[in-house]
This record gives sequence, structure tokens and C-alpha cells, in this order.
Amino acid sequence: MMKEHNNMNAIKSHKKLYKSGKTWMAATLMTVGLAGGAMLAGTTTANADEVTPVQSAGTIQASQQATDPELANTQSDAQKQQSTIDSANAQLKDQQNQLSEAQGQQSSAQQELDQAKQAQQAATQNNPAVKQAQADVNQAQQQVDNQQ
Repeated sequence: MMKEHNNMNAIKSHKKLYKSGKTWMAATLMTVGLAGGAMLAGTTTANADEVTPVQSAGTIQASQQATDPELANTQSDAQKQQSTIDSANAQLKDQQNQLSEAQGQQSSAQQELDQAKQAQQAATQNNPAVKQAQADVNQAQQQVDNQQ
């Protein structure tokens, strides 16, 4: 029975992880078993001027590096994943730049093609030899159509 009370009064320490930027921080949360403490205390008079300040239970110890191997492995995995993401983002940006450059080249080539077609059309419309050749082609086409 006494052992049960000792467990209830024990201070329990829990670790909690928080991410700050790319680094992980560990926070220690402390709890005290109050049920057993209340049973053992009996009647106690408390005066407000005698209360001593208690340190906050949820303070984050940012300057401490994690020594827990599981935490270190988790941090290492997170760093590898972040590195992979950064690499993929850099490749994506390069590919987007290449696509943009290719689209610009395609647009320029299309403009040159349109100009060449306009120049060809203007040259053939005013050329008497081309007009005569077109008329000959039309006449030959009519003869083929009539024979069928």
C-alpha cells in the first residue's frame, strides 16, 4: 500500500518535440501525482506569502541538443527529406526555365514562319509565271475530272 502512494507522489517527466524552422526542440513536461499527495497531506494551512514560485512546466530548452538516439534519427531523416525536397524544387525551377526558353524560341520561330508565308504569298501573287502555272494546273485538273 505504501508503495502505491510513492508512485502517486512521484514526479513524472515527459518529453515533447517541437519544430522551430528546420531544427527540432525538446520540451520537458513535469507532472506530480496529486491524488497521493492530497491523501498524505491531511490538514495543512497554506499562506499566500509563503508560496514559492514554481518554474513553468512547459518551457522549451532551445539551447539543448537532442541526445536521444531516436530523436537524432528522426532529425536526420527530416534533414534528408528536406534536402530531397530542396533538390526537387531546384530541378523543377530549372525545368520551368528551360520550358519558358523553349516556348520563347517556338514563338519566335512561329513569327518567322508567318512572315515567310506572307512573303511567299506576296511573291507568287504578282508573278506572271506563277499565275500561268496555276492556270495550267487548273486546266489539267478539269481534264482529269472530265475523263472520270
